Parts: sequence; structure tokens; C-alpha cells
Amino acid sequence: SLRSAPDYFIVYGIEQYCFFEIKGFEGEFKIKKSDIGVYSSWQKNHEDTMVVIFAWHKGTGKSYTIQLNRIKDGIESGELKIGGVYDKKNNKEYYVIPLDICHPM
Repeated sequence: SLRSAPDYFIVYGIEQYCFFEIKGFEGEFKIKKSDIGVYSSWQKNHEDTMVVIFAWHKGTGKSYTIQLNRIKDGIESGELKIGGVYDKKNNKEYYVIPLDICHPM
């Protein structure tokens, strides 16, 4: 989990904070299943923590944000499904995150 540590830690006031993860992508916005597990552990181990992923499209320069809870809700409801394998050697599956469920910046 140290390798997947948050890129930024944002403090909003007393005991209000956010783990902020930054991802760049081309084509589809993908997040590894294993990373979602690590992000969930950040949230679980720190009560009242918000985890936000900032995604930047390398080709268009457009950026988006999405909260981890929105991704987890999409997985639980079946809206988000495994999109394939990121690393065939280690069999790392990923989810494709549709940009229409993200917040444009």
C-alpha cells in the first residue's frame, strides 16, 4: 500500500481531509482493481476521509474528478465491470471508468 500512497493530502479544517490521487490516461480511463482496494483501505483506516481521483486525459488535456465512493457504488451495482487485464503477467484486472460519471474540471 505504500507504493500506492496518495499523491496529495488535502486538509479542509479540523478533522476534515481528503486523499487525492492523480491519474493520467489516453483513450479509456482505467483504474486497476488492486488500486481500488488500496484506496478503500485508506478510507477505511481514516474515518471521515474522502478519496478523490483526478484524471487527466493526455490527448485532449481535459481533466475530471471522481470520488472513490462513486466508483465503489458503480462496482456494487454492476454499472462498472472489469474491462480487461492491465498486466497479463501478473493478471491485474482493471475497471473502465466512463467519463460521463466523472465531474469535468
